[in-house]
Amino acid sequence: MRFLHISDIHYNPEGDGRSARNLRNYLPEFIRKNKLEADELFVTGDYRHAFFQKDAPEEETAANAVEYIWKIAEAAGITEAEHIHLAPGNHDRRRSEGVAAERYEKIQKAYDYAKGTFSTEDLKFLKSEFSFFYTVCGRLYGAKDPWKDQPLHQYEVVGNMILLTLNTAVMHVSDSSRGKLIIGNNELACLLEEIKAQHPQCPIIVLAHHALEYLSPEERQAVESIFQDYPVRLYLCGDAHNVWWRSVGNHLEITMGCLKQETGAQAAFLYGDTRTQTYTAYQWDGKFGAKTGWSEYGQFNDSIREKTALPTRVRLTGKM
Repeated sequence: MRFLHISDIHYNPEGDGRSARNLRNYLPEFIRKNKLEADELFVTGDYRHAFFQKDAPEEETAANAVEYIWKIAEAAGITEAEHIHLAPGNHDRRRSEGVAAERYEKIQKAYDYAKGTFSTEDLKFLKSEFSFFYTVCGRLYGAKDPWKDQPLHQYEVVGNMILLTLNTAVMHVSDSSRGKLIIGNNELACLLEEIKAQHPQCPIIVLAHHALEYLSPEERQAVESIFQDYPVRLYLCGDAHNVWWRSVGNHLEITMGCLKQETGAQAAFLYGDTRTQTYTAYQWDGKFGAKTGWSEYGQFNDSIREKTALPTRVRLTGKM
């Protein structure tokens, strides 16, 4: 499987300014010119900048984000929505204040990591906060929307692989939520049990908005322990607006940058091939115009190639 992974579009053309507009405009052209053809496009959250677009109509904001996603997909040779896979981010939910914020605090305090469950009413409330994300999905997928029944987490079979998408933003209500996130680890375990029963030979790619380090220590330990029992091979995420990778148990975790130019952020995207286990990041260095633009992120690529070149590497195309 060849894939493009982008994250944190924060698509707000009226407010983003020149630099963000330039890097986004040049990206489809760069993908097409360099023949970065992909079978699947992964987008790991934050389709809008909620703080600046909270009063904008959700339908209009979603339509603009989806239109841009299609530009990237088509540049990579993807023409059907079923080959575009979306994960929710913290900007794709309501900004909770007042009574809602108090309810989140109660949910957090009541959560039992050993059980890993939310109550029925709490889960209904938590999912209801993602109306913007569901609007984006409805706009992109139409009747074939995999999120139409509003699952907490969900998976799809793609060829001989499983794409497992997590809502790691379900309890992300403020900047201070990072490092305290919980995701309902029982929901995750049940999905993986179902995957194992129905697709026992399929390796798994996880799509999520947050790196595992942003979960609470107890939740992170639970999730990483659960992953050990299943053929999870790759974990792709965003949120941090920076690029890095790390090896966790049997899988490789890759955090990708954003598609927006701002201080302290890395504008970047990932091109991967699971058959050859090669992962190449590209970064934007066009601060002074289009002459430089997008190019390979050498330091990151050299580092990850050294890791995946090891004889003991785990291949995504089969068992360990």
